[in-house]
Amino acid sequence: MTLDLETQLLDIGRFVAALRRAHEGRPVFLMGESMGALLSTAYAARDTLPPEAEIDGVVLSVPVVGLQREVPRFLKTALAFLARHFPKARLSPSRFVNGKKIAPPLTRDTEYQESLRKKPHHLRGFSLGFLAELGELIDGSHRLAERLRRPALVLSAGKDCFVKPEQISSWFERIPSADKTHRLYSDAYHLLWHDWDRELVISDIEEWFDGRSR
Repeated sequence: MTLDLETQLLDIGRFVAALRRAHEGRPVFLMGESMGALLSTAYAARDTLPPEAEIDGVVLSVPVVGLQREVPRFLKTALAFLARHFPKARLSPSRFVNGKKIAPPLTRDTEYQESLRKKPHHLRGFSLGFLAELGELIDGSHRLAERLRRPALVLSAGKDCFVKPEQISSWFERIPSADKTHRLYSDAYHLLWHDWDRELVISDIEEWFDGRSR
């Protein structure tokens, strides 16, 4: 499995177009979480979109625009080499997050965290090809921010295990959109939509939507 960014963006465009057909005349916003927030940014950062696949703004929840634990250059080089020769070999991404095989906690809701591990589609490892492409997407996230001119709501978590809130703040400042908002939830973990502050998070998103849906 690889990330295949262009195919992902093509699928997003088709999904948006289907929504527009199903809800003609209604505004359509794109929401993404974590890696999905980066994909949403990549889509929204395009200078032009087909009219049938245009969006009215994006909600970007904890975009992984960097890693708390910086990945050494030699390790990136080694990953790129191994990904070319053994793209299907699998590795836990937590190795790059905390240097351990066990994934860090994603939410303070321990019941939900445990349910994630039991889901049949839960992935315990990702292919080297996927991880290498994801690394490239993260490294290029600042260039994407500089091309984002559509309305944007960016959400960050103060106790995120992947990315520091300061990294997201710095990334947010690069966005040239005249309509941008950043919300920080100081005690929250990575999965904002499934954490203890979820009701406040959802309320803030709804309020942001209301101001742009008239």
